[in-house]
Amino acid sequence: MNIFNSDKQEMTHRIETLETNANRFNELHASCDARHDQHIEHRRRIDDKIDDLLSTVKQILNVLQDNTPIIDRAKNNFITLDTLKSWSLWIAAISGPITIVYHLLQ
Repeated sequence: MNIFNSDKQEMTHRIETLETNANRFNELHASCDARHDQHIEHRRRIDDKIDDLLSTVKQILNVLQDNTPIIDRAKNNFITLDTLKSWSLWIAAISGPITIVYHLLQ
């Protein structure tokens, strides 16, 4: 008779342990689901912000493409001005001594 009582106690203890583990699993499962929901919401907000940034970048790109001739012209004007400035300095550097030598010889 004692054998059945000890088996009953052991079985009761195993059932309590399994119920405790099942309750702990259910709590962990609920918290995991909550974290997944938070992650999904956070991810959705980030995706919305990235979409807004992409639309802004596309608008900027469209403006730059529309104004490419103006930008190129401005860039080329600065190149032209720099070239003219360097040529005028070169001409001044050469014509100055030539003028001085010319006037000294006369």
